[in-house]
Amino acid sequence: MIEYQALIKVGSAKVKISFANGYSNEKGRTPATFSTKNPIIQLAIENSKEFKSGHIYKMHETKTEEEVYIESEHVALQEDEDVDTSSGTGNNEELTGEKQGTDTSVQKEQEQSADETPVTQQEEETVNTSTRKEFTCNDDAKDFLETEFGVKRSTLRTRADITACGKSNGIDVVFTD
Repeated sequence: MIEYQALIKVGSAKVKISFANGYSNEKGRTPATFSTKNPIIQLAIENSKEFKSGHIYKMHETKTEEEVYIESEHVALQEDEDVDTSSGTGNNEELTGEKQGTDTSVQKEQEQSADETPVTQQEEETVNTSTRKEFTCNDDAKDFLETEFGVKRSTLRTRADITACGKSNGIDVVFTD
């Protein structure tokens, strides 16, 4: 492949990556290449179906001294249990009294007093999980709803149809024009 443009999906967006400088002559073939220092693009390529199938592969790898951490957006949901994250073990096991530095008899008394307290039901809180999404035109909104939720474009004829479909899927559709 002398030149290649990969269209790689990253979340709800698509990134076009151009592979260039490949050649084929009587001495042999050299594949087109792409190099980046951007860890997000590298992560997107490594998670793409082209990379996993072997169509795209690493030719050179350079180790850096930097530690890269990519944070994603998470929707905060109400949890059933509290998790102790201070242990650093990565699991949800409780620490023993020796590791916490407290006497086990004191800990048992605290557990007994906690068991004796009356349990009151807390009012259920409604969590608004709708996400606001802005679009410049109807076609962008239709494309988004089609790719993310599998909605047929023929059912989205007007902006009212688009906003209603978005609300039914937890998206507040807003047009910026």
